[in-house]
Amino acid sequence: MRFMLITAGLLGISNISLADDKWSFTLEGGVIYQTVNVVEIPPGTGTRFSLVDSLGSGPIPYFRAEMNYAINERHRIRLLAAPLSVEATAQTNQSINYNNVTFSSNTDTTFLYQFNSYRLTYAWRFLSNPRWNGDFGITFKIRQADIALKQGSLESNFPDLGFVPLLHFAAQWKFDNKWNIQSDLDAIASQYGRAFDFGLFVHYRINPNWSVGAGYRTVEGGADVDIVYNFAWLHYAGLRVKAYY
Repeated sequence: MRFMLITAGLLGISNISLADDKWSFTLEGGVIYQTVNVVEIPPGTGTRFSLVDSLGSGPIPYFRAEMNYAINERHRIRLLAAPLSVEATAQTNQSINYNNVTFSSNTDTTFLYQFNSYRLTYAWRFLSNPRWNGDFGITFKIRQADIALKQGSLESNFPDLGFVPLLHFAAQWKFDNKWNIQSDLDAIASQYGRAFDFGLFVHYRINPNWSVGAGYRTVEGGADVDIVYNFAWLHYAGLRVKAYY
């Protein structure tokens, strides 16, 4: 009887440690395939062209780093760094007027697409039980973007540093103490543009301090304003390593 009580107590402690982690650190990496990446700068007078044609559809390597801190049972903060930069040299069958600079057709041109995202999230846990966790909150996003073209000594770029507030949602479904499905969403939409970042990953808990995962992420959105038109749709195939403390 004493052995059974001790064993049950240890299992209870294990369940708590698997469910209620104060800190977690996630590294996510893999490849991206882009199906849409259309640019026109400035809208109306610039040339609308596809960066999928010049950069290729993929695979493009990526990585993201995330830290979560549970303030208490109901409140959490998250820090996320998601850099992305891809560059390639290609020729186009049309001249491109980009940012009031004209680039000739059938000439080697270097294209750069950069979209770095840095986010701070506050989330409130509205659902918590042995099988499900659900969080809702707000994300404060700093966007560091740039699209550049270079053709010999001729070059032009359009750097854009801005702040975007996003709604945040996250959920976790636990099969048992080893397997779970995790999803996360940062999103906003308005008449000037939209931003959606949704991920769905299956995780396997190796031990109380480590888990590994694999899944899919999609990022879609862009802006249609007076100075820039750019919409992209990216698809991520990713692996994760997650540490818990």
